[in-house]
Amino acid sequence: MNLEYYRRLELLKSLIILGENELLLAQVEKLEIEYKDQSVKEIADAVRRTAYGDVVKKVDLILQDSASIQHYEDPEIKALQIELRILEDRWADLQDKKSERERQLNVFHIRYQKELGDLISKLLYLRKEHLREETESDTSRQAEYEEAQNDYEEHQQVFDELKSKELPELNEEDLDDLKKCFREAAKLCHPDTAAEEIREKSADWFRKLTEAHQNHDLDAVKDILDKLKHGGSLPRESDFTNDKVRLRADIDRFRKKMTKMGKELEEIEGSESWQTIRELEDWDIYFEEKRDAILYEIENLRLKEVNQIPIESQ
Repeated sequence: MNLEYYRRLELLKSLIILGENELLLAQVEKLEIEYKDQSVKEIADAVRRTAYGDVVKKVDLILQDSASIQHYEDPEIKALQIELRILEDRWADLQDKKSERERQLNVFHIRYQKELGDLISKLLYLRKEHLREETESDTSRQAEYEEAQNDYEEHQQVFDELKSKELPELNEEDLDDLKKCFREAAKLCHPDTAAEEIREKSADWFRKLTEAHQNHDLDAVKDILDKLKHGGSLPRESDFTNDKVRLRADIDRFRKKMTKMGKELEEIEGSESWQTIRELEDWDIYFEEKRDAILYEIENLRLKEVNQIPIESQ
């Protein structure tokens, strides 16, 4: 038997511990097609009977026997696997950086809407209505009115989505723990680094992990990490396949994805929101100043409505 056979058996064991029954059946069927062996037949029968204890025991015996056998490794395959592993690690670092940027932006946007969302709604509504009235006597302002109406509707959509969202307050120690646990768990289940055979299931794990991370749910992140660590980590592509064509395709895929990720990070770090976060020293002062500025604009628009002279800008 080749190395891929033993790796597939290790995968079966991990899937049992993680409780991924549907994926387990699919992998067993694939194993039966590729390897016409009595041991495989016995393992497949045990899986279908949900006798998972027997499956793990049988797999462990086969893996123990294989440990004493020296397997020839093609040096080109080994080199490709190492190259892919390096790319996977670099990709994981980039993904972690992006996820942390997105988490911080999520925290900022939620607080922004809670602190200012209602006032911004009032301001945009007044601006829209003021332009609507002016458009009735001056049709050249129709485009301005439509833009103001669109701004109001877009803001309301975001405000309605975020105004009731609550994030747990984390102290510095808990926040560091959240980042550390997320980073470790992401390396174990990210679909981009997972073996092709379990990529879809890895995406499910990573989606749950990302949601918990974004919501500051430290307990959920720790729970996912614990299951991945003690349930047998989902195999990485670089550790799983020894197919040269597949490895070369994976390397090419990662190089393209890293280029794309670099551009996405540049876009995030160049955004107005991220620049604001970077420059903020005191969030309370920032929101207080923004609130005062919006109230001032609202008052100016109301004065215009009654044909009074606007207040001098401060």
